[in-house]
Amino acid sequence: MSSSDSSSWAATIQRLPPPATLGIVCICGLFHFIQVVFSLDLQTFTMCPRLVLYTHEYYRLLTSTLFHVNIMHIGMNILSTSAIGTLLEKQMGTLRLVFSIWWAMLLTSSLYILISWLAYIILGYDQLLYSHAVGFSGVIFHMSVLETYLHPRPSRSLFGFVSVPQTSYPWALLILLQFIMPQISFLGHLAGILTGNLQYFGVLDHTFLMSDAYLIDMENHHFLRPLVTMPTFVPTSQGSNGQYTGRSGGGLVLTTPIRTVCRSVKRLLGVIYKFVADVIETIIVCIFGRGAAANANIRFWERNSQGADWVSQDDLQLGSTISDDTIHSERDSSVSRIV
Repeated sequence: MSSSDSSSWAATIQRLPPPATLGIVCICGLFHFIQVVFSLDLQTFTMCPRLVLYTHEYYRLLTSTLFHVNIMHIGMNILSTSAIGTLLEKQMGTLRLVFSIWWAMLLTSSLYILISWLAYIILGYDQLLYSHAVGFSGVIFHMSVLETYLHPRPSRSLFGFVSVPQTSYPWALLILLQFIMPQISFLGHLAGILTGNLQYFGVLDHTFLMSDAYLIDMENHHFLRPLVTMPTFVPTSQGSNGQYTGRSGGGLVLTTPIRTVCRSVKRLLGVIYKFVADVIETIIVCIFGRGAAANANIRFWERNSQGADWVSQDDLQLGSTISDDTIHSERDSSVSRIV
């Protein structure tokens, strides 16, 4: 092989996602390939809380995150995982991201089951227990929370529609996606956001996540030599870059005050309320019209000075006394979940 071919091959390798990100993308692709080739029944591998709790099909905790409905489903998740995972892996290190993804798969599924069970026990709502959900997007939301905190910026654009506070981005994305695609699993995405916050704020330290010292020691073992010597491997010390030290458990350092998070959530709720109120007002105007009071900002009477004889004095008096009104409506906050 010539030197030019070697350099071209090395450049191609460098453009690939880092090992942890590339590995989970390949695993999801392999599972979908097996599903298609062997025509597997997808409901055998989905997340169904009732089947996990009462028939002990615990394998669904993992298989529900690795299988996908169709090629579009897995394609969107692979693109999202590649983009977010690459940024995270360069920031966290390869081994830490491996453990983060592993625990995110188990914890998002477990939290999904817990919330479904609590909804049945407390509210008598059993639809979540019988529903089926599948896909890697819960873990993607978990990773999105970490990426949002670790790459801070004042605001983020939500599909180019509106800019939201940086800490509120995953929550805004959760709500917007549910409006656009109501058939997706709201609870699965919510579980991912919750577990992502648990990891970032250090709740999983000493319990699920390994310390930096332990991960660095793992990198020195001979059985990981093929992984560590890969050109795109990110060592823990290089990935951490001083941002993950300071806790004996090796968790993420809390850099965002709780007050800032609450303020961001409040601003997000205000944006959502204004958006929904504007949509409802538009619908009401289209169906029922604005009415004389609401049309006061359309000042036909001002044309009287130009000699328009179709404006009466009564209209002129009405226009001078009526102020602009705003139509307020209450919105129904119920959400229909179709998994």
